[in-house]
Amino acid sequence: MAVLTTREFCPNHPDLLATHSCDNCGSIVCDKCAVEAVSSLDRYCSDDCWNEAQSDVYRHFVDNLTSPYASGFKLWADSLRPLLVAVLPVCLMVAAIPIFGARFNLAQDGTIPVGFTVAFFFFGVYGFLVTASVITQQYTNYAQGSVFVWAIQRLIPWAMTWALVGIVVGIGYVFFVIPGVYLALRLFWADEYALAHGDPPWRAMKESWLLTDGEVGEVFKFQLIAWLLGSAVFLSGWGVFFVLATVLPFLGNWTVRFAPFFIGLIFYVCYGLVHSMQLVEFYGLRACHMKGEVPDRVVKLRLGSAKQAS
Repeated sequence: MAVLTTREFCPNHPDLLATHSCDNCGSIVCDKCAVEAVSSLDRYCSDDCWNEAQSDVYRHFVDNLTSPYASGFKLWADSLRPLLVAVLPVCLMVAAIPIFGARFNLAQDGTIPVGFTVAFFFFGVYGFLVTASVITQQYTNYAQGSVFVWAIQRLIPWAMTWALVGIVVGIGYVFFVIPGVYLALRLFWADEYALAHGDPPWRAMKESWLLTDGEVGEVFKFQLIAWLLGSAVFLSGWGVFFVLATVLPFLGNWTVRFAPFFIGLIFYVCYGLVHSMQLVEFYGLRACHMKGEVPDRVVKLRLGSAKQAS
């Protein structure tokens, strides 16, 4: 994204300062005129420049939207190595905090001091942000650089977005549950806007509301299947941990002590699978939305074209 540092005015709005230089043709535009890229910080001066520069990106995301589960699984498999490298240190921290917390407990009653409990919760949540950042980095041009730094930078807006969405959805649940379910589906993508795009909570919620317009049923069906698949992987990982804990009795208390490490690792890997599918769905919907097309219609047309070609 080319951000202007000189004082120039937008040719379309002479009273507004130009803030961006088009990443396709170089023309200067203001925030009101700038057209966002689908999955990067690039900005364009017009729909024509957007279509010219983003055609391959659009085609890639929409093609994956025709098979979000298979495409998501492939993304997860391709991201597994950098994901493990990123979350292993976090898992070690999660495992070490209870051990050191019990030793630093002055009461010697086996409990963990409040400060260590807060740290345990922080690193547990931070691991999910690191996981999401790794997958986002693999699939888009966002989250470039250190995923640890990116996750820290996005922690507050992400948490604020979750809190605000939770309040709104909670109010909806008070009114006979169904409004709460509807609001949860309409605001489902708010956290992705906060994490990848850095939007403040109110804008993230607004963008999610626009993105899910007419897609509530599809979002519900997709999330249900994605979480069922993720749960299957989680249960498989839990089974592996249980077998290791059973057949390796010589490890003694270390099996119990490092249970948070293995459980955290299983959670992050499984969440990575779910988030991979979510990203495929999210950017497919976003690409169609920015193009002004109906996702369901686009998918059916592409599936029909694929069948004819075969």
